[in-house]
Amino acid sequence: MPIDGRGPLLSVSIVVFRSDLGLLARCLDALDAALDALRTARRGVDDAGRFAEVSVVDNGPGDYSAGLATFLADRPPPRSGVPAEPITGHGNLGYGRGNNLVIARTAASYHLVLNPDAELAPDALVNGVSFMERHADVGLVAATSVSPDGETLNLCKGYPSLAVLAMRALPRALAVGPFGRRLAAYDLRAAPGGVTDVTGAMVSGSFMLFRTAPLRALGGFDPAYFLYFEDFDLAYRIGRVARVVWLSDVRVLHHGGHASRKGWTHRRHFARGALRFFSTHGWRLW
Repeated sequence: MPIDGRGPLLSVSIVVFRSDLGLLARCLDALDAALDALRTARRGVDDAGRFAEVSVVDNGPGDYSAGLATFLADRPPPRSGVPAEPITGHGNLGYGRGNNLVIARTAASYHLVLNPDAELAPDALVNGVSFMERHADVGLVAATSVSPDGETLNLCKGYPSLAVLAMRALPRALAVGPFGRRLAAYDLRAAPGGVTDVTGAMVSGSFMLFRTAPLRALGGFDPAYFLYFEDFDLAYRIGRVARVVWLSDVRVLHHGGHASRKGWTHRRHFARGALRFFSTHGWRLW
């Protein structure tokens, strides 16, 4: 589908797999408020319902899908006028391929990949989209994320190494001396002024606001990844064709956790994703 300015301003994909419906409700409520603010800021931009599209991509099994369908059907009408529409029946494709179902068909100017455990600040989309419209060379915007207890989450990372990934699996108290300094350097810090250029760095998939044209030109997420590192891979690839920036006024509350705390299945996916990433982009020991 061509991206010619006649499609929606924004499309959103949220991939779920047995995701907590309470957190998903908070995610959708916050997204609706951010979309409502964006619509208010864009009075006259397609008030007929094609201003934005939201897709909840259901990677879950049948029992979860039935509950998700009921949950979405029972939600009150959104203030923004943009309902969350399910995409279901395809099974568990993995995170990247699930998002690709939406990326491949959208005609929107911008596309947001959003985790179901992330809550946007009300002005997040206004600030992110406005920045991209003023800077045509920007292909990806990363958000400033905080945990529920108010801790800043540095979700933009330097190029990973085997040493850094190993240290991140250990308690922080064990990372001292040069190991601690290397680990700290992996977590990028925001620059003064609110705009940090992170082109060539890694960006978390919990929030990725793309310009759709370069995203589609790259084919979206690499389908060879199932879970983990597909976001790093895509951020690295889009950084070769466009600028990637981290904005302090695009804020997200994130309830996510570290892969090492999620059990052996997640650890296996993490290891396979890391192997794919390093094999594609190059190995670093330190």
